[in-house]
Amino acid sequence: MLALLLSTLARKQAFEAGIDLSLPAMLKELPAIREVAVIYPRGTLARPKDHIAISRMSPKQRKLAEALNLAAILTAG
Repeated sequence: MLALLLSTLARKQAFEAGIDLSLPAMLKELPAIREVAVIYPRGTLARPKDHIAISRMSPKQRKLAEALNLAAILTAG
């Protein structure tokens, strides 16, 4: 029951942001948004700092992530 409530609220928030997806369509798009740890090998000359990034997203996924404020959630921590 809680999962249905949360997913319905997420769909409502997306709809209010102008994204008209059915609940099954939204639930298909969301798992494709992933958090990725970028870790560089030690000893490389120009070793950038390790960091967490969000995977590439389709335009639909980007709009959905922005509407649900997922970037703030994924990068927090």
